[in-house]
Amino acid sequence: MSKVGAWLRLIRVAALPTALADVWLGAAVVGQFNSLNLVWLSAISLALYTAGMILNDVCDVKIDRVENPTRPLPSGQISLTDARILGTVLLFGGVAGAFALGQGTAGAAVILALLIISYNFLLKSTPLGPVNMGLCRALNVALGMSIITDGLVLSQHMLPIFVYIIALTYLSRWEAGRPAIRRIVTFVLVGIIPFQALVALISGHAGAAGCILLLLIPAFLLRRLSHIT
Repeated sequence: MSKVGAWLRLIRVAALPTALADVWLGAAVVGQFNSLNLVWLSAISLALYTAGMILNDVCDVKIDRVENPTRPLPSGQISLTDARILGTVLLFGGVAGAFALGQGTAGAAVILALLIISYNFLLKSTPLGPVNMGLCRALNVALGMSIITDGLVLSQHMLPIFVYIIALTYLSRWEAGRPAIRRIVTFVLVGIIPFQALVALISGHAGAAGCILLLLIPAFLLRRLSHIT
């Protein structure tokens, strides 16, 4: 496998459109889906999400050497040092980029980065792990809503994905060595896109809902390059 292919597997590139679904929903519910700032917000969200994926494998490398030895880190296709460096750069780069859009976006990005760190390094294997992961996704929606304010926006639109991700994270704990459960987890993870599209539609944002739903196209195309889980 090429080095590029290994990196795409490490970051789970096929899952990246699900992060965009969150932030696009957030922008839609505050009436800013057509704002040019959404492009910058999307880049920030992708940077933080990718950092989380990399740091997740960094923290799991000992487990993966037993359960998933073909993953890029345990197989040696990517060095642990390189992964740590890129994950850290993306995490801090995403936060730094958020400051360009104001205090509200910066605040949401800082909290999201702290949640990513706490999940990967402290809470992943604890009962609070799924709650932490749910908060990560909820804050990604808040990141999209932050475009209109200098403060952190909290909304009922964050609750559906919070509950959805808690359930998904609990389910994913059973996927190792169980192909049937892994397929279900993959289906549910991709399902974030139509789920967020439905939330946007119910909220009265049909145009944004259609655009969010179109994220299924890159999600399925990118599955040729990496697994989504």
